[in-house]
Amino acid sequence: MAEKPQTSPRSSTPTEGFLVRCGQASNPGERTFWFIGRKRADFETAQCLIAALAERYPRLDILFTAPDLETREWLRATYPQAVVLPPPLPFAYIANRFLINLNVRCLMILGDLQPGDRPILRAANRRAMPVAIGQMPGGGTPPDARALGAGPERIEHHFVLDGAAADRLAAAGVARERITL
Repeated sequence: MAEKPQTSPRSSTPTEGFLVRCGQASNPGERTFWFIGRKRADFETAQCLIAALAERYPRLDILFTAPDLETREWLRATYPQAVVLPPPLPFAYIANRFLINLNVRCLMILGDLQPGDRPILRAANRRAMPVAIGQMPGGGTPPDARALGAGPERIEHHFVLDGAAADRLAAAGVARERITL
């Protein structure tokens, strides 16, 4: 007997599987704030921010994506009203479908950037969508900006917590006047 696919708490749309990763997901809400993370620690570090955002904007839907099934299950238990999905496949067309189908208005990448984030950043840039990248202190080594691809992304300004992070950005080619400690 086949197991019934897991569905979103507010709709009958499946929340796991290949088709969801291909962008066939939907959200009945008007607007969505998308949090992208890799590990449970990324989301735990941002819990205060997520709670404040949900309290301040109660009509805003929150979407979480994480590659690990255990992390997604923890997110579903911690945030029962949120939509929790696996991350989209790393293709521009699919990232764009995620943004459109889920009514994403803003996104935040928690933790380190990965090469699979590049299509998401490009799709957000095409839609003039605000993006925040939250690298958590003590999260390991920061990524090399060149690992994301040959062309630089259009990031207007960088906010960092320490001088070492500012030095790493400067070494990657970011102008010092676009970095704030």
